[in-house]
Amino acid sequence: MCRGFNGLKPLQKGFLDVQRKQISLDLLLFVTLWFTVNNTILHPEIAECRVIKTDMELEVLRYTNKISSEAHKEVMKAVKPGMKEYELERL
Repeated sequence: MCRGFNGLKPLQKGFLDVQRKQISLDLLLFVTLWFTVNNTILHPEIAECRVIKTDMELEVLRYTNKISSEAHKEVMKAVKPGMKEYELERL
């Protein structure tokens, strides 16, 4: 498997998005030492997946938008002059 990946002549070696997910140092070291990554091959496909939403994804987005909007309205009703942001976060 490693030989197959290495045969692709990657542009970058050992790239992982560690900002979005917690990855153990052992896993990061393993990937850096054994795998090489060409992060341009699947970019168009991944970008397309982010654009197209299933009916379930749309339902979840609508639900979370509704909840977030309702919470925002409640905070706006409760806000008073001079209140600090951290005080509003507690509401």
